[in-house]
Amino acid sequence: MKQNSRFNKIILLFALIAVSSGIAKAQLPANVLVGYHENWNTELLSQAHANYNVINLAFALPKTTGPTGACMCDIIYTLPPGYASAAAFMAEIDALHLAGKKVILSLGGATGPIFLANAADKLTFINSVNAIFATYSNKIDGLDLDLEGASMNNSSSAAWTMASPLPEQVNLITAIQSIMATYQTNTGKKMLLTMAPEVYYCTGALAPGQIGAHGGIFLPIIDGLRVELDLLQMQLYNAPGGMVAWDGITYFEATPEFTLALNETMVKGFTCLSGKGNFVGLPASKIAFGYPATPNASTAGSGFLSYANICLAAKYFKGTIAKPGGWGYTMTASYPTLRGLMTWDIHEDKYVSSPSYAFATNYTCSFTITAPVTLLNFDAKRTDDNVALNWSTANETNNNYYSLERSSDGVSFSEITKINGLGNSSTGGSYSYTDNSSETGNTYYRLGQYDFDGTVHYSDVVIVESVKGTSGLLISGNPFYEVLIATAYANENAGEAVISIMDGSGKVISSVNAKINEEVRIGEACKSGFYIVEFQYNGETKRYKVVKR
Repeated sequence: MKQNSRFNKIILLFALIAVSSGIAKAQLPANVLVGYHENWNTELLSQAHANYNVINLAFALPKTTGPTGACMCDIIYTLPPGYASAAAFMAEIDALHLAGKKVILSLGGATGPIFLANAADKLTFINSVNAIFATYSNKIDGLDLDLEGASMNNSSSAAWTMASPLPEQVNLITAIQSIMATYQTNTGKKMLLTMAPEVYYCTGALAPGQIGAHGGIFLPIIDGLRVELDLLQMQLYNAPGGMVAWDGITYFEATPEFTLALNETMVKGFTCLSGKGNFVGLPASKIAFGYPATPNASTAGSGFLSYANICLAAKYFKGTIAKPGGWGYTMTASYPTLRGLMTWDIHEDKYVSSPSYAFATNYTCSFTITAPVTLLNFDAKRTDDNVALNWSTANETNNNYYSLERSSDGVSFSEITKINGLGNSSTGGSYSYTDNSSETGNTYYRLGQYDFDGTVHYSDVVIVESVKGTSGLLISGNPFYEVLIATAYANENAGEAVISIMDGSGKVISSVNAKINEEVRIGEACKSGFYIVEFQYNGETKRYKVVKR
């Protein structure tokens, strides 16, 4: 990104809504159009094109003067000049929330290097970012890491590995986790986390001439925060020398091949050069394609891809069209859950794009912004050798049918049944299915919702754990919503187990005693976030990671 460049209501597409204590908590929109909002121009947030449903506030920057001015760690955010007060700014954010949009604070940019060299820097960073959220009453929904230039180049490029990140990388990872924990405590919901690294700092780990000069240095940060991460929007620009993909071939920016090969690399994962270890790929549901809004090189820089090719590349990546003729990269798989698009930036899209807002309007060529279905819940529960699946909706529009899909690895899914939808219904419906031939190991399920025109939208994946070993827990539905339902099992079918749920620090939130094969409910007191469930029985202890939505 560059710092020095010049509402209609949108219902979340097939949005999963987690209900806890009667409060609906939505995630990122299922399909996103992310735009950066410059705080050095007078534009208001509400003046952005209606298709933008994630607006990143650019930028929160480190102070350059005063006692902390040299540390690149004391972060401040300056209101755009169009706002007379913080109250007016927060009122705009409230209006965006009512329209189903998210507002995220972006850290860094090309001229705002952030570097946490030591524990003191880390604490200053944490306190300053927390203070920004407090200033705006925690109405901002999350953080975006747009770290470029000195943020990355101050590090010792030769020292990092995936297994042993640099101290400054660890400081950033743990600082973000601390900020997110504070936000969850204050709001009762997960802070959204997105990242917008330059492509060089990701797939540069595959090029001999780049990895020794900070190529790939963002990878340990992505890996350290992969559980918390909601969206990776890699900048597919400002890389005129080309980038190496997973297949060892160099691809050049401003081409469809660059988009397809480099993003599939981040999904597939790869082995970094110079013995730096393996990067495990991200699910496509955490990937958005990032482009300049215009071909004007004075804005985001080089790498603009034509609007027509952006549309075709997204469709081909998702598998909804065959490879366009003449394209030189063949996808190894299709990724229908591709999350959306990102652009630098809203201001340029409005004033430099031709016609105005060409990027935002082109978005609907490959992604839909209407809501065919509002999904209230999707749950899976093991009963003996079967799995009972249930879901319900609040409303349905042009809903042809559901495809219930199963996987043994959470990656490759196959359809196990189709169930007709309601077509159009303002009240929604309830659905159920029993899977009589589930896998013996962990089983993954997702729900595909098909419109009458063939467009498909996918739910989150739910996991049903296997019955393995002599004793353990069956966890019905992970992620879970109001309560976690678990059943203790053991070969001897006698005695009692202790089941506890703990936060990330190991603090026990609640415990229950459970007889073998007795279903228990736990986790009512937990807020949205990540937890450990501990099972103790007959001298044996097992732990399971769970998520509460």
